Amino acid sequence: QNMKHGQGTFYYPDGSKYEGSWVEDMRQGHGVYTYPNKDTYDGEWLQNLRHGQGIYHYQETGSKFKGTWVNGKMESAGEYLHTNHRFIGNFINNYVRFIFITFSQIGQAEGERDATVLKWIPKCVTGLTTETPGKETSGEIQQ
Repeated sequence: QNMKHGQGTFYYPDGSKYEGSWVEDMRQGHGVYTYPNKDTYDGEWLQNLRHGQGIYHYQETGSKFKGTWVNGKMESAGEYLHTNHRFIGNFINNYVRFIFITFSQIGQAEGERDATVLKWIPKCVTGLTTETPGKETSGEIQQ
């Protein structure tokens, strides 16, 4: 009685919001959680924890994590997407092992001789570069 069950939206006192499936007063199934800082998680939930496939969007930077969650933590294959590069790798208990992928662009900068702002004119993209660190590289992802 008085438990959230089925589809619905709940507004929390801290300013966060959950829109999605509820089972016996817990976030479960698919839903979108918006945090007080405007970050969002759009994906699967199990007993109030991120669990299954989902995308976490960092509002301040525009970066996203797309992948698998287990008991609220990033696990298995996933990727961080940034504006000009991405990390692809396996996550274990919020720790990442990654391959760094970026691209190179050849062009020229134009502007007045003493200009503080230059205009970049791309001529071509040389292609993707994949860098795998020589030693095992891992680091905890902070949220």
